[in-house]
Amino acid sequence: MAQTALRVLERTEKPNVSRRDGFIPGAIFGASMEKVISIKVEAQQLERILKKQASNARLQLVLGDTDTFCLVKEVQRDVVNGKILHVDFQAVAKDENVKLKIPIIYEGIGRLETNGLMLLVNENDLELEGSLNLLPESITVDVSDKNMGDKVLAGDIGLNSGVKASRADEGKILAVVVAHKVNVVEETEGDAGAEAGAEAGAGEDSESGEEE
Repeated sequence: MAQTALRVLERTEKPNVSRRDGFIPGAIFGASMEKVISIKVEAQQLERILKKQASNARLQLVLGDTDTFCLVKEVQRDVVNGKILHVDFQAVAKDENVKLKIPIIYEGIGRLETNGLMLLVNENDLELEGSLNLLPESITVDVSDKNMGDKVLAGDIGLNSGVKASRADEGKILAVVVAHKVNVVEETEGDAGAEAGAEAGAGEDSESGEEE
């Protein structure tokens, strides 16, 4: 389980001041903490970490002389430019029971396409619950042997003992295998309609010429 150290600073100024100085404002909270701590983290450093890890990254936050194991609980971004506005970290024990969104990696999609099929993905992550030290960083699903109409269900995912899909996600259809030819048929029908229109137009022009 990858753990990255991230140095943060206690924040006393307003969030906009932190952003202007190249930092992202945030907070650390958790059941084991007496109070929520307002912090700030260097913007470029946090962006690099989130690009390498999922949004639920597990980090060792270094605040002064204190190390705190945390999850990235929520990242707020600007809806226009996508820049991070605020980040919340949840302090947890490594054996604590938590709910966490785990990214799904679908393998074998190329094999489906070779067979004229495609994977219609409904969900790119699955919420799992269990002891944090048992939760995977990602879930790999092999769809290479799937057939037309097959579904990938949350209940079909093989998980470690002590880990299960959350009640909110346990009945979800994660993906469905469909025919790749659907788009081709639509395009063909569109082309046929265009050709028919062109022929009709040509016929009208011909008739008009005969009348003259």
